Amino acid sequence: MSLLLRSFAALIIAFSTSIAVAQNRPIISVSATPNRSRNGENIQFKISVTSKSSGRLAPPSIEGLADWEVVNFFRSESPRVTYVNGQVQYQYKAEYSYFLRPLKTGILKIPPINLTVGQETFKTDMDGMKHLPKPIKALPGAKPLENAWLDAGNMQLVLNGDEPASFIKESELFCGEARVGIERDNGKRMVNDGMLYFTRHVRLKEDISLGMVVSGADDVMPAGMVRLGGEGRMAHLKVADIVDSRLHGNDGKSDKFVLILLTHGDFLGKSEPALAGINMISACIGKAVREGGWDYKHNRPKPLKSLVPAGSCYFVEGDEQAIRALHGKHIGKRTAFGYGEIAVGIWREGEQQ
Repeated sequence: MSLLLRSFAALIIAFSTSIAVAQNRPIISVSATPNRSRNGENIQFKISVTSKSSGRLAPPSIEGLADWEVVNFFRSESPRVTYVNGQVQYQYKAEYSYFLRPLKTGILKIPPINLTVGQETFKTDMDGMKHLPKPIKALPGAKPLENAWLDAGNMQLVLNGDEPASFIKESELFCGEARVGIERDNGKRMVNDGMLYFTRHVRLKEDISLGMVVSGADDVMPAGMVRLGGEGRMAHLKVADIVDSRLHGNDGKSDKFVLILLTHGDFLGKSEPALAGINMISACIGKAVREGGWDYKHNRPKPLKSLVPAGSCYFVEGDEQAIRALHGKHIGKRTAFGYGEIAVGIWREGEQQ
């Protein structure tokens, strides 16, 4: 069970982003720096777009800046054409930078901005309903903690709305091994041009093992060596009694919750799931995980999918009973394979603790 811990410093400017991570959809990111304006200094509000479109993008539509003065505006574009296996591929990158001067003091909001890419329009704010969680205490210099895992005890602390006491570095559990393969023509004893593939293998550290619960395997030997995985590597097998390490949802009274992905989520390329009756306030999402593979039935590569990584957090409000019922469930696609497992915790914000 992994958790990418994200900490937020206090923000004076409230804004939110909408990001598309599907393979053929544009990738849009929004940023505002600095997040505090002292003595009326300018704020740089930047929108970055990466698209596979071959045409130029129209500048974003920005209206309703009653609390701001647009001091300056810049745009940069970098179209690129590449040829891969005889096919033309386009990539178009654009950045739109607005330099804004606040016209009054207090907490100011940058209004929604529409951006049209092809036939689809994206919005940088969902009608003011999205916002970043308010930190319980100041966290100067805080940054995302990546490649780290929590054990069941520390994860339970997080679900209870508390801070974890410790974490485990990923390098203490396993390491990745990237490999490159080729396709051979055995008849000609030659390598076929352009037929390369890349795989990433996982090598467990000493004293680290994988556990799973199975049924209907009464005839499995209690211990011994077996072949494991697609390459049939040798592994040691040991049958043991089930240890209940399930996480328990927090039963304290609350109207705000955090949904934590314990396994990668397949939401058809989107960055957040569609959950009926639940209002998504904000999200803390890690880098998209790209997953492919080989289709043995049709003897061809599987299309790459963009998955939301395990450890991503969604801050939600809504029907308490419906939200609590998600604990231990799987959401999204391919749930029978374990994707999209959810743990439900308490979202404590600001002065609530």
